[in-house]
Amino acid sequence: MTDDPFRTTGRSVAVPDPVAPLPAEAQGPWTRAIQRALSHPKVQTAVVILLAVVLGSMAAPLWSPVLVGVGPTDQDLVLGPQPPLSRSGSILGGAGERRTIHWFGTDELGRDLAVRVAYGGRVSMAVGGTGTLIGLVLGCVFGLLVGYTRRGDLLLRALAAVRALPLLLFALGLLLLTGFEPLWLSVALGGVLWPRVAREVGGRAREVLARPYIDAARVSGAGRMAIFRGHLLPNLAPAVVVSAAYLLPVVMLAEALLSFAGLGIRAPHTSWGSLTAEGAQTMDLFPWMMLFPGLALALTVIALRWLAEGLRAAVRRMTEASG
Repeated sequence: MTDDPFRTTGRSVAVPDPVAPLPAEAQGPWTRAIQRALSHPKVQTAVVILLAVVLGSMAAPLWSPVLVGVGPTDQDLVLGPQPPLSRSGSILGGAGERRTIHWFGTDELGRDLAVRVAYGGRVSMAVGGTGTLIGLVLGCVFGLLVGYTRRGDLLLRALAAVRALPLLLFALGLLLLTGFEPLWLSVALGGVLWPRVAREVGGRAREVLARPYIDAARVSGAGRMAIFRGHLLPNLAPAVVVSAAYLLPVVMLAEALLSFAGLGIRAPHTSWGSLTAEGAQTMDLFPWMMLFPGLALALTVIALRWLAEGLRAAVRRMTEASG
């Protein structure tokens, strides 16, 4: 009579720990790269800042009626400009019934500055994200043509000529023709800044295609599309991610500079750049009107820059380990 295979009496059964972390060898390269990047204090600080800014701006329609009681365009001409942490009667509750704290103060029309900064951040981040996506698509297409076609050297010369052109003037011309809307501003900035991505992606593509295993794949009979899908795209993904991380703060800063000069976002829309421009007109009397939108923009750009540097360092280590 055979033993019952389901009987555990007298046997020691080793049960693996379900929550034990995977060894480093069993983790994917992207997982290890992200873990390395997040282990750096500057990257951790950048993530905290970006989460606070993004959540605060995206959730502005939810918290502004509850915490402040007003929207970004609600005016109180009697209240006028008030310094940070000032109190006033709420429009929703009525004067004397509910007191509202204006954390960032108010502007010359009595509008709550914290709410305006939050809503301006939505426009700034939308323009930055859309412009980055447009620049990324155009740059990747041109970069792939540089690295994967036989006329790559000619395209590189054309790219150098394009970068020498005053592309900002073309962007301003497009804005004058189409209007100073956030979407067209994103298109203009993405169309100006795509050569940065093209140079990075094209250089990386040429470097990958010059490696010995590409020649081995060709000798073994792999076609151009098989090499493109199996070898080129996976090796270009880190360069694309790093390029996007560096391009996003550049687009946001360019939008702010154009808006500050009166050539970007205009009413009824508002952004951190346009808010800073409004505050600069009365900086000597009401400095907080320029301080808080400028501080929000500076913190966001610095945090994005720190994040990009961390990603670049992590991707470089990942590339060196795999190569």
